[in-house]
Amino acid sequence: MMDHLSVKDQQALKMMAYNRYLFLRYMLAISFFANLNWGIFLIISKSTIAILPILLIILSVGPIYEQLILYNKPLENKELKFSVGYFILQLIINVSLMSTVGIESLYQLLFPFMANNWYGRIGIIGIQMIGIIISFACINKIKKIKKNKDSGYKRLQQLNKALQKEGQTYGK
Repeated sequence: MMDHLSVKDQQALKMMAYNRYLFLRYMLAISFFANLNWGIFLIISKSTIAILPILLIILSVGPIYEQLILYNKPLENKELKFSVGYFILQLIINVSLMSTVGIESLYQLLFPFMANNWYGRIGIIGIQMIGIIISFACINKIKKIKKNKDSGYKRLQQLNKALQKEGQTYGK
């Protein structure tokens, strides 16, 4: 498919294919740092529940590695098993954490650094809602990528068609 294209054109196609996963990489980074932040606050509060965000950070290594090796994988090989599993787990954790806001003892155990009033609880609900939306969006994006229904794939196909035309190359 890309044998007759210049090195520059092949790199353009490869980079465009890799950029299909850009949203997932950013959301994975947000999840990583949110869990890191939560873990640090729990450690400072000397809470034994700090193991939960630490475990989520450890489990994010699989999807991070998966994202790193995508650059050298062929376009057809886009199985993101670790990423799907991670975002499903993150979704379950976010829903579970949001449901604990009304239970005072659990709220204080999970968020000892937050004010034990409705302002603190509403803040936690807001943060968990953002996490839920991110997880749903990432799971949906992975499904679209797998089925080649994402907008990045359409742009990639358009560029590939343009490059396939006789005498026309990208960047000249």
